[in-house]
Amino acid sequence: MLVLAAAALILFIRKTDALTYPQFWAEDATVFFIEQYNQGACALLNPYAGYLHLVPRLAALFADAFFPYHAAPYVYNYLSLALTLLVVLSIFSERFDAGNKPLLALSIVLVPHFGGEVFLNITNVQWVLALLLVITLLKDEPGPQYGDVRVQASLDFGAVVFCGLTGPFVVFLLPFFVVRFHKKRTPYNAGITLAALAAASVQIFFMATGQVTEEERTPDNLFVLASVIGRKFFGNLFLGNSLPYDLNPFMLTAAFAFLLFFIAYLAFWSETARRFQVAVFLGFMSAVLLATLVKFRSNPLTLVPPDNGVRYSYLVYVMMAWSLIALMGRKGAWKGYFIKALLAAVLASSLVSGFRSEPFEDHYWAGWSRLIGEEPRVQIPINPDRRIEVIRKSDF
Repeated sequence: MLVLAAAALILFIRKTDALTYPQFWAEDATVFFIEQYNQGACALLNPYAGYLHLVPRLAALFADAFFPYHAAPYVYNYLSLALTLLVVLSIFSERFDAGNKPLLALSIVLVPHFGGEVFLNITNVQWVLALLLVITLLKDEPGPQYGDVRVQASLDFGAVVFCGLTGPFVVFLLPFFVVRFHKKRTPYNAGITLAALAAASVQIFFMATGQVTEEERTPDNLFVLASVIGRKFFGNLFLGNSLPYDLNPFMLTAAFAFLLFFIAYLAFWSETARRFQVAVFLGFMSAVLLATLVKFRSNPLTLVPPDNGVRYSYLVYVMMAWSLIALMGRKGAWKGYFIKALLAAVLASSLVSGFRSEPFEDHYWAGWSRLIGEEPRVQIPINPDRRIEVIRKSDF
C-alpha cells in the first residue's frame, strides 16, 4: 500500500540511524533489556513509571529468547517500526468509518515532533499504540461483510488488552468505551467495554499502589501555565519552534481555546458518527494534556522548551490533527479553507522543527554486548548519558 510505504519512508527520513545503526535509547536498556536479562519472563509484570508496559516487555522477551545480545537494538527498533506501521495500516480498516484516511494515517508520522523521541524505540511505542486503542474504540462492530466475525472480534480484544496494558491511556479512553456500550448494548460492545475496564483496572491498581515521590511544588503562576499550554501545545504545533517564544503566551492560549471551540462547534453540527469521533479525539487530547500538567505540576517550566518533554505533546498533536481532518468535509467554503490552512501550518511546523533527528552518539553496543557472560560485570554506556551494569548470570 502506497500510504504504508510513504509512512515507512517518512520514519526512515526522520530517524535514519534508528534503522541503519540501531542503538538502545534510555529505558530500552536501563529498564526493558536489563530487567529481562536479570528476571526473564517474570519481568513482564514489572510496572515502570507507575504502570505496566506489556508490549515493550514482550519485545524484550522475544529478543532475549531468539537473538544474541548484540542484535537486541535491531530487534527493538524494527519491532517498533512494525508496530507503528500496524497502527498506520489499521486506519484503513473497512470498519473504521472515516474520511481522508491517507491524511489520518500519515499524520501519525508527520506531526511536529522535535527529535523524534516517540518514533522507533520500544520505550516510547506506548504513545503510538494509544492511537490503536482510539481506532479500535471507533470501529464499527464486527460483521460478516468484513470477513470472519470471530477473527475481527479477537483482533479487537487483543488490541484493547495489549495496548491497554501498555501505558495508562486506556484509563483516559474508558469513559468513551462505556458511552459506546450505552449507545448500543450488544454482546460485542459489552465484551470490548469489559476488556477496557479490566485493562484500566490493572493500570489503576499499579498507579495507586506505586510509590509516589512528593515533590516540592512551585507557586501557581498563570504565566507559566499559559507558557506551557500556549507555546508547547499550541504554538509548537502550528508555529514551529521559534515564533511561539516571541509571542505573548496568553494570546497563544486564547487562540488554542478559540480553536477548540471552533472544532467543537463544527462537530456539533456534523452527523452523529463524526460528532462522536471528534468528541473522542478532543476528550482524549484533553485527558492527556491534563495528565501531563498534573505530572509536571512541581516544575511545569520543564515542558516549555521545544526539545523537552516532546513525547507528552505527541498525542495532543495527533488528536488535534485528526479532529481537523475529520471535519474537512464540512459545508462552507471558508471553513474548509481555514481547516486546510491549519493542517498546512501543522505540516510546515513539523518540517522546520527538527524533522530529522540527529544520530545518537555511538556507544559501541555491539562490542560491549559481546562481553556479557564473558566478564563478571560489564558497565555499558547507553544514550542519553546513561549506563547499565550487566552481571554474569552464573554470579547471581
